[in-house]
Formats: sequence, structure tokens, C-alpha cells
Amino acid sequence: EKQITLAGILAPRLGRRDGQSKDEPFAWPAREFLRKACVGKGVTFELEEFVASIGKSFGRVYVNGQDLAATIVSAGWAKVKPAV
Repeated sequence: EKQITLAGILAPRLGRRDGQSKDEPFAWPAREFLRKACVGKGVTFELEEFVASIGKSFGRVYVNGQDLAATIVSAGWAKVKPAV
């Protein structure tokens, strides 16, 4: 199992399990959308960046060749991250 943060999008975040932060609105439905999009399908990823200071991998995930970030944005569960 690999945990990867989708690059280039802003999506609602789930709260921390230790209770230090709460779920953002629509976080669980967005997570369920992603789960349904991925489970039982061919998934590949391209690592774009690993940020050691926070221990996170950022990249692109493809489900049967389709960019998952584009899919979640098209469905309205996330927004494109503004350029810095």
C-alpha cells in the first residue's frame, strides 16, 4: 500500500484520527468517491515530489489510464490548486 497526495488539486480533508482536527465539509463523500473510483481497477502513479520535512509523496494517479485528479475535479469534489 502506498499513500500519495494528489498533486495540483485542493480537496476537503479528513480530520486527524487523534481528534486534533475535524473533518472538513464533504470530506467523507469525496473520499468515498475516490475509493469507488479506484477499488478493483488498474491503478498506476507517477511520483512528482517527496517532501521529507512532512513525509508526504505528491504525484499523479491514473485509474485505467485516466488522471484521478481530473476525475475528482470534474465531479466537483475538488478544485484545481491556484498557481503560486
